[in-house]
Amino acid sequence: MGRYYWGDIEGKFWFAVQSSDDISNLVSTSYREPFYWEGCTCQINNEDDIWEYCNDDCEQDCHHIFCHDCFKDKKEHIELINDECGYDSDVDDIDKHMYREGNEIVYEIETNCLGELKDNLKNIEDKLGKEIVEQYKKVENDERIKDLGSGVYDGINDIINKWENDDDKEKLERCKLIARYGLGLQIKYVLEVENMSCGICCEL
Repeated sequence: MGRYYWGDIEGKFWFAVQSSDDISNLVSTSYREPFYWEGCTCQINNEDDIWEYCNDDCEQDCHHIFCHDCFKDKKEHIELINDECGYDSDVDDIDKHMYREGNEIVYEIETNCLGELKDNLKNIEDKLGKEIVEQYKKVENDERIKDLGSGVYDGINDIINKWENDDDKEKLERCKLIARYGLGLQIKYVLEVENMSCGICCEL
């Protein structure tokens, strides 16, 4: 159980601690919510793009709503959907079955966000405490940091597992910052060390 993120960095969001849009707490950049065509599963960057081929001649039942990369017309697309999903092509709301909302949000973080990211990471450092920060500093320039499952964060996990804190609220807040800090260091590595933009899909 859990939500994952993947792309230029990989990992799993901390259960009951970290939200899928936690990156927005590190950099001021918007995410997009992709849609997918049924049948062929081609990605649509945003819902507005569904009608990019439509013109003013279509008032209802737009015949331009289909994947133009995979099908010659809407009828061909509907036939495939009917075969695979069993929808009735005669229903009034067939357009609602042509595409579906994705289960992720997508960030494209550019190198011009690096300054803001570093500032936010420094603010988190001041709240985390020396022991945790020192563990992170050991690995922040290690290429394995791009994959949360690589074992590079084991030292941090060992520290957290030793905590004896009766104040669950305080522990939760610390864990939020620790999870966010690790995610931020992953993004920082791609932007700073690899000097490239960082694309991330975050499961909802």
